[in-house]
Amino acid sequence: MQNIHTIREIIDNSAEKFSQCTAFTLKAKACGNVQYFDISYKMFYEEIKALGTALIELDYKRVAIIGINSYEWALAYYGTVCAGITSVPLDKGLPMEEIESCIRRSGAELVMYDQEHRNIIANISRKEEFKNVKFVLMGKLLNNTKEKELVNASELSELLLKDLIEKGKTSLKMGSTSFDEVKISGDDLAAILFTSGTTSNSKAVMLTNNNIASNIYALLDLLDIYTTDVNIAFLPLHHTFGNTGLLLMLANGASTVFCEGLKYVQQNLKEYKVSIFVAVPLLLEGIYDKIIKQVKKQGKYKKFQTGIKISSALMNLGIDIRRKIFDEIHQQFGGRMRLVVSGASALNKDVAKAYNMMGIDLIQGYGLTETSPVVSGEKPGKSRYGSVGPALCNLEVKVSNPDENGVGEIIVKGPSVMKGYYNDPEETAKVIKDGWFYTGDLGIIDKDGYIFIRGRQKNVIVLKNGKNIYPEELEEKLSNISYITESIVYGEEKGEDLVVSAKIVYDMEMLKQEYPELKNYLNDDAEIEIKKAIQKDVERINDNMPLYKRIKRITVTDIPMEKTTTAKIKRYKEINNK
Repeated sequence: MQNIHTIREIIDNSAEKFSQCTAFTLKAKACGNVQYFDISYKMFYEEIKALGTALIELDYKRVAIIGINSYEWALAYYGTVCAGITSVPLDKGLPMEEIESCIRRSGAELVMYDQEHRNIIANISRKEEFKNVKFVLMGKLLNNTKEKELVNASELSELLLKDLIEKGKTSLKMGSTSFDEVKISGDDLAAILFTSGTTSNSKAVMLTNNNIASNIYALLDLLDIYTTDVNIAFLPLHHTFGNTGLLLMLANGASTVFCEGLKYVQQNLKEYKVSIFVAVPLLLEGIYDKIIKQVKKQGKYKKFQTGIKISSALMNLGIDIRRKIFDEIHQQFGGRMRLVVSGASALNKDVAKAYNMMGIDLIQGYGLTETSPVVSGEKPGKSRYGSVGPALCNLEVKVSNPDENGVGEIIVKGPSVMKGYYNDPEETAKVIKDGWFYTGDLGIIDKDGYIFIRGRQKNVIVLKNGKNIYPEELEEKLSNISYITESIVYGEEKGEDLVVSAKIVYDMEMLKQEYPELKNYLNDDAEIEIKKAIQKDVERINDNMPLYKRIKRITVTDIPMEKTTTAKIKRYKEINNK
C-alpha cells in the first residue's frame, strides 16, 4: 500500500482483497428478538458506491455527519469521502448552539444525523440561515430485515439515508459511472474536524486525503492486524483517534462491531469475542480496577500477584504462558482479546504492565487531531513503560528548546501534518513553522527514539523561583492510590506566587476498604475524616518529592469530573468550579 494517497484507494483495495470477509457485524433488536447480521466488504462497498453516486449527482461538496457510532455513521462518512466530497464529522456531545456554529463555519450543504439528534436538528433546520442546508436522517440500515420493523413510522416522512442509497442504486442500474470517474488527489480535503473547545475557541482542522492515508500506511508498519480479528468501535468516530482506528481495521480486512454504551463494554467484549480494543486510559484503568475488586472478593489477590511475578519472570526467559495463567480473566473478555491500544492521555504504568503480564499486549500511542492523528506508538512486546513509543516510520519528531533536563516542546514534520486551520491563517502560522508542527506538548526523547510526554505546555505550573512543575507527573502518583479515580493538579494563587493544589475524586467503597473506621462517621463528620484520610496518603507522596513539588492544598469529592467525548478531563472548567 506504499503508493496509496487517498482514503478511496484504501477502501477500493480492501473491497477487492477482502471482498467476502466480514467488515461489520450488526446487532438488531426487533419484536423482542436479537439478531446478528454480517456486512461483507463487498456489501459495504456497494452501499458506499451507491451513496457516493447520489451525493455526486446532487453536487454536494461538503457533508456534516453527527451521531453515535454505528454502521450508518461509517457508511455516511466513507460514502462521502470516497466520492471526493469533504466530510465534517461533528461531536455528538455538542449543545445545539455549537452544532449550529460548526455547520455554519464549515459551510456544510448537507447534514446527516441520527435518531438521538432529531430534536436538535429539527430546531436548527427551521432557522432561516439554514434554509439551503439539506438534512438527512441516517435511520437504520440492516440487511435481510423489514425497514418498517427497524425504523420508527414517524421517521418515514423524513428524507432517509436509505433514500439516497436507493437513488444511487437506481442511477448505477441506469449506467451511471460518476463514482468510478471521480478524480481524488492526495491534496484534496477529506475532512474538517473541530477541536474540543467552545464555539469561540474551537479550531477547524483541515485534513487531506494524503494526511489520513499516510498515517494509515505508517500504522500498517507498526501493527499486525488480521482478517480474523474483531475490533470494537468504542471511541467516537467523529474523533480522529476513533476514526483512524476504524480505517486501520478496514485496511486490513478485520471485522468491526459497535459498543452499546459504557456500561455494556465488558458484556460486548465477551459477546462478540473481541480481539482488538482501541480505548482511552480512563476506561482501561476502570476495567483493571474491576478485575482487582473481583479477585480480592474471591480471596485470590495473592494468587493474582504471584501469577504476575511468574509471568514476568518467564517472559524474561522467553517463555510465554501468560494466557494460560490468567485464562479465567481472559474468559471474562470472550477469550480472544490479544491487543489493546491506548491513547488520548497518559495511562498508569502499573496498569499497562499488568495488562501485558496477563497476556494482553497493551501498547500506547500519541497524537493530535492536527497530525491525523498518530505521531508515535509502541510495537507489541517492545514497550517502555511511561513512553508512547518512537515516531512513526514516515514522521520526524524532535524536542524544541530543551531545558537542562532535556524537556522541551514536541514538534512534528511529515505527510500526516494537517493542511492548516480552516479560514484561520493566523492560528495556522502560530503552530506550523518551516514545515514543523508545534504540538504544545512537552516531553523528552531518549537515545533510542522513545518519546516520553511530560505534559501540556499550558498546564505547567511556573513558580516565582523559576521552578517548573508538570501536573501530569503528580497526577500519575495520585492515580497509584487505590481509591483515587481521577485527579488534576494545578497552581492556585497565593499572594504573588502559586501553591501546588489538587482536586481529587475518590471511590467511597474502596476508600472504606483502606480506612474501615470511616464507616463510623456520618454526614459532616464523615467529610472531614475523609479529607484527613486522603491527606495522609497525599503526604506519603509528598515525603518523596522535593519541597517545591509538594501538594499543599487538596479538594476532595466523589463526583466524577466533567470530560470530553474522548474521556479527557476538562481541566480548566474543573479548576474554576472547584
